[in-house]
Amino acid sequence: MDFEANQERENVSSSFPLHPEEHQNQRPKVKHSGPGIASFVLAVAAIIGYIVCMSLIVATFWRIGTETIDEEILMQQQLFVLGVYGFMIAGLINLAGVITAIIGLAIKNRKKVFAILGLVFSLLPFLLLIVLAIIGIAAQGTL
Repeated sequence: MDFEANQERENVSSSFPLHPEEHQNQRPKVKHSGPGIASFVLAVAAIIGYIVCMSLIVATFWRIGTETIDEEILMQQQLFVLGVYGFMIAGLINLAGVITAIIGLAIKNRKKVFAILGLVFSLLPFLLLIVLAIIGIAAQGTL
């Protein structure tokens, strides 16, 4: 009789643990994906780069004025040229962020939070660039 009572107690205790936090500690922890974290960092760096480059370009226009905008004058301005090249470099960093985000999403058994954030933050500047290009083309036809 003692044996049956012990068996019944073990069955009840195995289905209803006395300390549920012990079972939570036994689950394997899923790590964040390395490429996902890298894509998030690259996306943030690219956004900061876009902001810095845009401020350089705006500072150039502020300094020379909008009445005398000429292609030769703009190319002689170091801040403007630096801003344009910085935009290109930030675009390459952004593209690298998209690629690493896709790689981070493809890795199994890893958390995908940073990969999703990196993909979203990397695609937002590209979408903004496309919208601005469409607006610029439409404005050029109306002038």
